[in-house]
Amino acid sequence: MPEVKGEGWPSPDLPLTMGEAWKRALALYRKNFLTFFGIALIARLSGELLYFLLVSESQPLEVSLLALLPGIFITFLGSYALSKAILDRIQGRTASLQEAYGFVLSEIGPILGTLALILGLEVAIFVTAVGLTALIRFIGLLWLYAALFAFFLVLLFTAFIAFVFVEEGVYGWAGIRRSYELVRRDWGAVLVVLLLIVFPSLLLGLLFPESWIVAGIEALYDPLPFGVLAFLYLDIRRNIGMG
Repeated sequence: MPEVKGEGWPSPDLPLTMGEAWKRALALYRKNFLTFFGIALIARLSGELLYFLLVSESQPLEVSLLALLPGIFITFLGSYALSKAILDRIQGRTASLQEAYGFVLSEIGPILGTLALILGLEVAIFVTAVGLTALIRFIGLLWLYAALFAFFLVLLFTAFIAFVFVEEGVYGWAGIRRSYELVRRDWGAVLVVLLLIVFPSLLLGLLFPESWIVAGIEALYDPLPFGVLAFLYLDIRRNIGMG
């Protein structure tokens, strides 16, 4: 297999442990702090700004929940931009804020199409759970827990979706299947990283009432676990003979 020459990428003779992945991701982030942080900050603050503009205190809850969708789209686009920059630097290519978001804008159709499919899966899970809860009230909570579990499974097995598109050019259902095939080879490690993304965000929401502060801290933190996921993705590909 050819050696990937770039920032933080280990020799093909060395296994990439979880601890080593975090160590290398931190080193990569330190060397590219302004680029990675800038990409994440634009996505996080843009999402917050859109929500601020669309929501008012007098609106019903349903409208406020729908107003979250533009922010989800922006955050999703930001994840692709960040994934692009991280993969470029790991593999020795140039990376900048302009290049990362330029790539996203040039591929906006496939990216948003993939997001629509993922949201469709999540909505189908939610609707099914609500319908079954209405029909079978006695075990309603069981269906709720099952829906939350299925929701997280979708999140878990699409964890590599942006890396798959950036590196392999695969998107849509094919991209979702490809992400699933790769994640399942080391799903435990990917799960740990996702939990270390989700739980800090929940904790920040409890500690800071101002969403702008939370968005800024999340932008500061995001590149680190994304870097770990990138190293895991490349290592799994290498282990199955894809470089």
